Amino acid sequence: AQINAEASVQVLEIGVGSGVIALAIAQEAKPELSIKMTGVDISQAALSLAQENARMNHIDTIEWLESDLFSNIPPQCFDVIISNPPYVSQSDLDDLEPEVKDYDPHLALVGGVNGLELPQKLILDSIPFLKTGSKIILELGPGQVDELETWTKGQDFGSFHTHCNKFKDLNQLQRFLVLSFS
Repeated sequence: AQINAEASVQVLEIGVGSGVIALAIAQEAKPELSIKMTGVDISQAALSLAQENARMNHIDTIEWLESDLFSNIPPQCFDVIISNPPYVSQSDLDDLEPEVKDYDPHLALVGGVNGLELPQKLILDSIPFLKTGSKIILELGPGQVDELETWTKGQDFGSFHTHCNKFKDLNQLQRFLVLSFS
């Protein structure tokens, strides 16, 4: 995406977990590009871990907020919203590897009955926080990218027109959806 280097870029990560994505963005940002990074999570324990990881990596430029999606985010517009939201269906929870289902909180894994309810809610709830040119970047489960793309085509996003791009992960699985708003 073309971004004006003189402007501040507002980036929001929803569901920061340990903070690795927000920290990577803050650490890799070019000095000439002013990035205002906000990281939110519904879990205070996750936020504490993310903040500790930020301290250990000497990063103090991220605003951390406890929020259930957008519930505690002050009115503003973001250029980019990033999330690896819970996307496992309730029925698939038992099929996960033990190191995932026995370690990660189920709140961080289950995205609803079919796994896409939470990603869909995230997209719909984001509309007041977007402006022309904004993007939402989601990591989803294998097979869910096409399903979510189809769902977006049936939604009314007000004055926004949307366009989807899909990307594969390192295992060549379609796992990323970039939803652009124009």
